Amino acid sequence: MSLAVDNPILNNPFEEPKEYWVYEEGQPKRMSGRRPAGYYFLIFALGKALTLRLHYLPKSSATTSGVRHRN
Repeated sequence: MSLAVDNPILNNPFEEPKEYWVYEEGQPKRMSGRRPAGYYFLIFALGKALTLRLHYLPKSSATTSGVRHRN
């Protein structure tokens, strides 16, 4: 499983983001819009073999502070 992307930078640093990467079944997919706030982390599972799984937790699931709006 490769999480690497040839050209990972999609947006101009001086403009609001227009695209972002999301990983579906271990493959990167380009999405339009702004990425929702959240956290990526690896889950390690020990058994007969070491298993690594990338997991995304949306910020709304992690906190109860609500949505922050841009002024």
